[in-house]
Amino acid sequence: MISVLAVAPNQQFVVIRVEHQDTASTTTGLTWRVIDLRNGETTGLVDGGDPLWNNNGGIAGEAPQWSPDSNWIYFRKLSGREMQIWRAQRDGTQVSQVTRDEADIVGFEIEGDGALIYAAAGATRREIKQAETAEYEHGVLMDPTVIKGFPISSSFPVNGRMATYRHLENAMSGRRGTLLGGQPLRVMLQIGGKAPTRLGGEDARAFLVASQLSPGFSAASGIAAVKPPTLDSGDLVASIEEVPALDGGGGQWPRSGKRPSWRSREEGATPPTSCEDPVCLQADLIQIVGWRANYRELVLQTETLGVSRLAIWNIPTDVVRIVAEEQGVLGSAESGTVGACQLASDQAICIAAAASLPPRVVSIGLETGRVDSVFDPNPNVPVSSLGVSSKIALTDRYGNTTVGNVILPRGPGATPLRPLVITSYTCRGFLQGGSGRDVPEHVLASLGYAAVCVDLGGSVVRRAPGFDMTPVTADLSALDFFQNAVDALSDARLVDPDRVALSGFSGSTTHTAYALTVSRKFTAAMVTTGGSFDAVACYLTANYRSCEARARQQGLSRPYDARDGILRDSPAWNAEKIRTPLLMQLPEAEYPGMMQLYGALQEYDRAVEMYVFADAYHYKNNPRQRLAVYDRNVEWINFWLKGIEPTGVDREAQAARWREMRDRQCALPQDERAHDRLEWYCIASQLH
Repeated sequence: MISVLAVAPNQQFVVIRVEHQDTASTTTGLTWRVIDLRNGETTGLVDGGDPLWNNNGGIAGEAPQWSPDSNWIYFRKLSGREMQIWRAQRDGTQVSQVTRDEADIVGFEIEGDGALIYAAAGATRREIKQAETAEYEHGVLMDPTVIKGFPISSSFPVNGRMATYRHLENAMSGRRGTLLGGQPLRVMLQIGGKAPTRLGGEDARAFLVASQLSPGFSAASGIAAVKPPTLDSGDLVASIEEVPALDGGGGQWPRSGKRPSWRSREEGATPPTSCEDPVCLQADLIQIVGWRANYRELVLQTETLGVSRLAIWNIPTDVVRIVAEEQGVLGSAESGTVGACQLASDQAICIAAAASLPPRVVSIGLETGRVDSVFDPNPNVPVSSLGVSSKIALTDRYGNTTVGNVILPRGPGATPLRPLVITSYTCRGFLQGGSGRDVPEHVLASLGYAAVCVDLGGSVVRRAPGFDMTPVTADLSALDFFQNAVDALSDARLVDPDRVALSGFSGSTTHTAYALTVSRKFTAAMVTTGGSFDAVACYLTANYRSCEARARQQGLSRPYDARDGILRDSPAWNAEKIRTPLLMQLPEAEYPGMMQLYGALQEYDRAVEMYVFADAYHYKNNPRQRLAVYDRNVEWINFWLKGIEPTGVDREAQAARWREMRDRQCALPQDERAHDRLEWYCIASQLH
């Protein structure tokens, strides 16, 4: 995967970071690759160090910075459990460590004169370890900084070691870090080989603001993924205004809540001029790419319902014209889903990806709109090996709408009705199994399934005027979107509505658990994170920090485990209504919140199985664990939707358990059937 890119100041080179996982060694590698934009050739390869995991267990995306002469790249590198700044010559021949700070570096800036300004964590690595030791020996006060569900010590991988992790302020702040992680950052200036000196006052504050770093910034997160583009073009300055977002009620406010504008640098100039073109107002997401060289034109990047556009705003004429339009995403970080493209001469350099198109680096001509491939990290994955993608419009009972990304097998159109697998949450870019990359749509298509990723992302879902978003209405809305996807594909004679698997990750795990209590239309289900909103989640997990706020919103009091309180619709308290076989493959940090539902399903003799992955967090990042989740989800789907049992000596016990589950499911009384007749898997097993 390509995680980030940065164009050199001379606009002749681009550096990208390539992530690669190896199941044999269970490692994740990072490599910086420098590409000559004039011929597409790779001029240098540089080791990017060990991966830096963010709060959810995903790889943090972070762009390197070029020296002013475009000969060197500077980057933070994790090596030997230290996060320092390194630099490498463009051709990869010289690589050296630049800083040797006693604390981890969290952000930096290369100045025009080559000077280095960097921010280091307020506490040194030694001080953090001493604080951990003291806490270990004297006990831990259970206060709002303790992350429920996490181990008390050695609770999260931070810069190469298992560190004690805490809320930096309280559970509602959303900011996490190591012990002493709330201390103000130190801002340092380093010139050449001289010893760094500390900056203070306005100089330090200006650097922190420009770099989007705040005092107490978590060293585990790092600086923003991609630096903002240069927005100063001589006498004109561009910016993005924060304005009220359009909420389905019409008017002239932009949907994204952001609007590009420009102003003159002259003192006493008129107020900023905003973009009022529909291209700007109707975009779900909008960013400024930069000023077009030698033109009084501003290059914009937008995304609307899964279609990305590059547009040019001509300042003298106030006309916006679309240069290029691509299905999928364009960007400069996280495989194209984050960050604006970057300019190089008269072209935009982007990471491009779509539902059936893995991420690649492309150039887009600003004059012609021509799209050319610069680098493909997966040349051995032909498009013919992937499913065919399309989009469907979905709606719910409230009038809210979203889209579903459909993946179908390649081949003849006239086929028997296919079983359907639903993935969800966010569906931007290349589909790898919904947000969690756990239920692989293209693998399923190769096995003869239809798959649809139902996008529940806030930038895609169109909320109807007056819609009141509450936990209950959010669950019902998601249920309607799931069922609408089944109905739409069934009406099109593409899928069998009696063979549908529903999967959940993060927020959509909550929706999935709820859906199973109110609907009997799903043949099987899988979840890969915590998410069932049960009493145990309010008391023992970090996933739901809003139980008190939710109770206050509904005018109900604690305790949360009152049957007539905020948890009256708890899946665990309605487990007897669930008829859908459920597979849970959960990270160790989150499984406690699912134990109440798991135990209740067992007590009602329902088909349920739980696997817990040690040392895993929201995203499972160990390559073998990810492969195991993929394999088991596919086996679960095959078993319940096609009657195919897992094979192999190491699968005999699993197959036997699942057969017993099926027998119990098929023995349920007729009024407890998931459908009006016997489930497909019951009929198939009788035929055998």
